[in-house]
Amino acid sequence: MTVLVNGNPVEIPVITDATASYTYTQPGIYTASVQITDANSITRSYQQTVVVESLASADARLRKTYTDMLDLLKAGSTQGALLRIDAHTRNHYASVFTDLAAQLSTISDQQRDIRNGSIGGEWAEYTVLRDTGNGTQAFSINFIKGWDGVWRIQNM
Repeated sequence: MTVLVNGNPVEIPVITDATASYTYTQPGIYTASVQITDANSITRSYQQTVVVESLASADARLRKTYTDMLDLLKAGSTQGALLRIDAHTRNHYASVFTDLAAQLSTISDQQRDIRNGSIGGEWAEYTVLRDTGNGTQAFSINFIKGWDGVWRIQNM
């Protein structure tokens, strides 16, 4: 690969087989560091903040995001509820909340039986059970972690 160093092209080898991993065993905020020295003895250092959260804590945070949204809808604060929705789908839900404004209090009471969470690194999926005229039905709620580290509802 050719890169410019002080405006001059320099050929550097590309390393494709180097890997590193580490498993954090306790929740906390850590700084992961890596130091790389090339064949010319040039050393570069990189750092990345890593937030490690227990599964129970992440589960509680996600459930709270969802129930906070329902509480805000019940109280008539659609703008507050929309802040719990991911920016990419917020306009869609703003329209839905407007269309259902007269029923939001009742609907929010019917959507509280949240179950079966599955959490990945930047996503989570839960199921909400709701009694309908056709029996109990399951609905998915998907969460996404934003660039700012805040979990928001992606779709439901």
